[in-house]
Amino acid sequence: MKKLIIDRNTWCRGKPITSRLLTEGGSRCCLGFLGQSCGLKDDQMYSLAMPESTLPLRIWPIKLFKFPDIYGTYNSSAILSIINDIENIDEDTRELWIKEGFKVLLDYEVEFIN
Repeated sequence: MKKLIIDRNTWCRGKPITSRLLTEGGSRCCLGFLGQSCGLKDDQMYSLAMPESTLPLRIWPIKLFKFPDIYGTYNSSAILSIINDIENIDEDTRELWIKEGFKVLLDYEVEFIN
């Protein structure tokens, strides 16, 4: 299982309108941290909302674009983005859901720092 580190100090979450892979202010959604760990450069993610908007797509884990049967019509990328951006949930719940989502959908272990 691969490991992903998400820094709470620069993690953009709970903001569906402004959450991006990389924002103007330098914060990232959970998928922005994944993109960074996969080797995407900041200019490849800047101001984009979803991994599907980046090039090259092959740099991302292929499972990110799969449609898991248990979640209906959303691919793994969309599911993780929705969890990242849900408003009005406490941070412990969000972190638990992010950890479980990355584990079940992508075989990644998530660690939160700061």
